[in-house]
Amino acid sequence: MKKFLFVTQGYELYGSDRTFIQSVKSIKENNADSFIKVIIPKNGDLFDALKEYADELIVSNISVIRKNDLRRFNLKNIFLLPFNIIKYFKLAKEFDYIYINTIVVLDFIIISKFIKNKCFIHVHEIPIGFIGAFFNKLVRFSGSNIIFNSNATKNAYKLNKTQNYYVIHNGVDGYKNVKSKKFASEEIRILMIGRLSYQKGQLLLIEVINKLVNDLHKRLKIKIVGDVFENNIEIKIQIQNKIKLYNLENFIELLPFSNNPSDYYNWADIVVIPSIKPESFGLVAIEGMSAGCLIIAANHGGITDIIEDNKNGLLFKPSNSNDFQNKINFAISNKEAAEEIAEKGFLKFSNDFTVENYKKNIAKIFL
Repeated sequence: MKKFLFVTQGYELYGSDRTFIQSVKSIKENNADSFIKVIIPKNGDLFDALKEYADELIVSNISVIRKNDLRRFNLKNIFLLPFNIIKYFKLAKEFDYIYINTIVVLDFIIISKFIKNKCFIHVHEIPIGFIGAFFNKLVRFSGSNIIFNSNATKNAYKLNKTQNYYVIHNGVDGYKNVKSKKFASEEIRILMIGRLSYQKGQLLLIEVINKLVNDLHKRLKIKIVGDVFENNIEIKIQIQNKIKLYNLENFIELLPFSNNPSDYYNWADIVVIPSIKPESFGLVAIEGMSAGCLIIAANHGGITDIIEDNKNGLLFKPSNSNDFQNKINFAISNKEAAEEIAEKGFLKFSNDFTVENYKKNIAKIFL
């Protein structure tokens, strides 16, 4: 019997959390006699979602060092690090394989240095600047097997020559069941889903919508769906204030995160991903494609593994509000072309980004 230990930093149901669930499911479905233990740092929606697939599921303190902690020199989790390394090193030796989700699970990544042949770190991040340099060295230090979620993520890291790596694109169940006729209404319906943060680009979207409204596109309806991480409410206040400043309350609706966004994808004609910093993959892009939505995204990061400009989506220059506006204008003014591009996006999802593809590729690593 193979024994698997899965460790993650998350406890909600955002992108890397959902991918983590699919990884656990893949091992469960392809290793009938396996034993799977999962450790998460807090109770939350992720705990309930994993109950069906884990033989043992526990909530336990792990040393997670998030990017914002490094920026603010908030290193309180570092004090737990020596104790966690000792505790979890003993545990790790009991397992055949250890799967570490994301690069911020510091204690287990350090442990993996000493049991590297059976450790796999799933990298979902493209950090930049001094933070990028830190995590790059950490991944290289581990010497572990690395799973990248896109070629863009892979290219952001310099591994040791002896490190094995795999590029496995994320996959989703998708929303084919809500795939509906797009651009059929007089309204132009634009959706943005994701964590509320400076990097995700909600403020850029509001700037662009203000210009579009001024250009007499009164039919615009926008839903921004998502929440902040824990108590980081500053960005949410800024988003609310900017909507009020531009008098866009009748055009933009700010909505809380949803574990099941199918109704939003069914409603939307266009899904936008205006990320200021590069996304490592772009799970929202393939979800939107699965529902037949037109994707308009910033042209950097893992999105470029998914979208070919003017073929299965539209790409704009990152942080460039004029180019972003032009792409939305194109979709509004050329509905037939927009529908055709969206349909090709749906075909791209169906061929390359289904959850079946993802689980098959993850399972191959451990067979």
